[in-house]
Amino acid sequence: MPPRDDPAPEHTSSEHVTAEQTAPEQAASSTDSAIGTATVAIIDDHAILRGPLGDALVAARPGLRVVYSGDDAAEVLRIAPTPDLVLLDLNLHGKPPSNEAVAGLASKGARIIILSAMQEPDTVRSMVRLGVLGFVSKEANQSELLVAVDAALAGDPIMNATIASALTAGSSLNNPPLTDKEQQVLILFAGGLKISVVARRLGISPNTVKTHLKRIREKHLQVGRPVPTQTHMLREATRRGLVT
Repeated sequence: MPPRDDPAPEHTSSEHVTAEQTAPEQAASSTDSAIGTATVAIIDDHAILRGPLGDALVAARPGLRVVYSGDDAAEVLRIAPTPDLVLLDLNLHGKPPSNEAVAGLASKGARIIILSAMQEPDTVRSMVRLGVLGFVSKEANQSELLVAVDAALAGDPIMNATIASALTAGSSLNNPPLTDKEQQVLILFAGGLKISVVARRLGISPNTVKTHLKRIREKHLQVGRPVPTQTHMLREATRRGLVT
């Protein structure tokens, strides 16, 4: 494939990688991600880890293209177009990345995976609220990371079991308050019923069911217990004893 005429964006990081330095140039839109090509930013304060991680990802998924390798989340915000996938360490030079940078990347459509050994519950929960899609422990093997990368690029949430326990740790994490109708919707939808069936059972419109589901997701996200899918809602409803 011949190279594009437009130059690659300039960045201050000495480890910024252009398309010419990695795989053949390919478009980096979200549409391309769906067919197996995507751009990746690796944000970690250990340079010795970033290079091998990027090499391993590209070797295992040739459609991936590393466009940033560095330790500054704010710098990634200046990349245009925004990388499809961001692998982000929670501990950058002794402190977490700024909330503004994380929220900014998420708002621009980046799928953010936290790749970190850090498991402090308050920090993990705050990252979820900012739009982080999932978590992978640095102790995970390559196959686990690839499963997470594939899921994230497909828009699916991913959760490492160890980090998930951090989300539910601590007495300050309470069940989100649901109205009676929201609880009824949660029970029926988590039980596997379609939205149209839930609507008929409760005598409400499908749009009203969707509104309740949106509020249920928002309330759970606010307490760091995301339930983006029907399967996640089933797990949450089971944990709360609403279904068996």
